[in-house]
Amino acid sequence: MNKLIVTTEGMVFYTVAKEAEKIMRFDIFTLFKVHYDGNEWQSKLILNEAELIEAKADSSTHYVCICLGVLDASMMLPCIPDGRWNNADTVVNNGFVYVKANDLLFCPNNLEK
Repeated sequence: MNKLIVTTEGMVFYTVAKEAEKIMRFDIFTLFKVHYDGNEWQSKLILNEAELIEAKADSSTHYVCICLGVLDASMMLPCIPDGRWNNADTVVNNGFVYVKANDLLFCPNNLEK
């Protein structure tokens, strides 16, 4: 599983469920309860041990995270929809497939950024 969660607003969270008790005990970082509600990622501060226990109990749908910061628009990678590189010229070198960026079709909502 990828331990990074990036919201649509560019907020980056890192999951730390195993280390959460130590992080809270030593007050190293602020902890967040993060979950996906079907439309977007939601986050809520974890203020005490009871909330941490509750967040860890919901581990199938909720993640205990620390916040790493916000990506600005220049750091966001463009979206490439499935199959948009099917007609692009490719080069395979040492197991990596390279595609010329001009041959790709990007998601229209990311072209505005």
